[in-house]
Parts: sequence; C-alpha cells; structure tokens
Amino acid sequence: MNGGTISSNSASSDGGGVYVNETFTMNGGTISDNTADRNGGGVCVISSNAAFTMHAGAISGNTSFSFGGGVYVSGTVTMHDGIISGNTARYGGGGVYVDDGRFTKSVGIIYGSNASDGLKNTAGNGHAAYVSSRSNSGSKKRNSTAGEGVSLDSEVSGSAGGWE
Repeated sequence: MNGGTISSNSASSDGGGVYVNETFTMNGGTISDNTADRNGGGVCVISSNAAFTMHAGAISGNTSFSFGGGVYVSGTVTMHDGIISGNTARYGGGGVYVDDGRFTKSVGIIYGSNASDGLKNTAGNGHAAYVSSRSNSGSKKRNSTAGEGVSLDSEVSGSAGGWE
C-alpha cells in the first residue's frame, strides 16, 4: 500500500480493513473506520507466517468486537513509523493486540488512555497495546501513549520492552 485509503469496510469475522495471510507493507495512506465482528478492526495478521510492516500512515477509527481494534497480531508486525489512534476493542488491545506473534515499534505513535478523546485507543485492557498470556513471553500491557521516544517489543518484559 503506497498511500490511498482503505475505509468503511466490515468483516463478519476477522480483518475489517485488511486481512493479512502472507505479507502486507504500508508506506503511507490510511486504514480507517472499518469493523470486524471478531479480531482486527483495522488490520488482522492471522497466521504465524504472515507479516505486516508499517512505514508510515495511519490506522484510526476502527472497531473490533473482540481483540485488536487497530491491529491484531498472530504473525509478525513491525511499526517503523505512523500513527495508531482512535480504535476500539471490546476486550484487549485498543491499538494493538498480540495474540501469538511478535510486535515491535521503533518510531511512530500509538495513543493510549491519556490522549484526547479523538486520538485515544480504548479497550477493556491495554488501551495502547496488549500482549496476551498465550504469547511466548507472557502478558504485558501499555495503557498510556507510546510516543516517538518509546520503543515496544512484545518479546521483552517490563520497561525495557516499553510495557507498564
């Protein structure tokens, strides 16, 4: 994806905006206002062999009725830059939910519970990001905004991994 918009779609299962079973690279653009009845309102990376790389752009205003309002990870997701904001998940990971995969963020912003209403990601647990206990490294969460200076790594525990 080199720019453009994926918007106002719905899925009766996973991946309201984008369903990734192999590879998907986002170089700008917007994935917004999509809905999934299950996981990944904006993006669902569904298999252990699947990979999603975000170099720039925005994932915003998406809704999941289970996990991962913005992004659901069961493969590999790498965020090099961009913004994840205004997404909602019923249970966990308003911005990003890691089920059984790996998520890393080096630059970019994932808004949390301390952001203004239009920007904050919301969920039952882990407003900005949540790593489930099924993950190899155990459960972790980030409720507050993970800004430009905060790196996240789902395989590293505690503050060294960017977790609260």
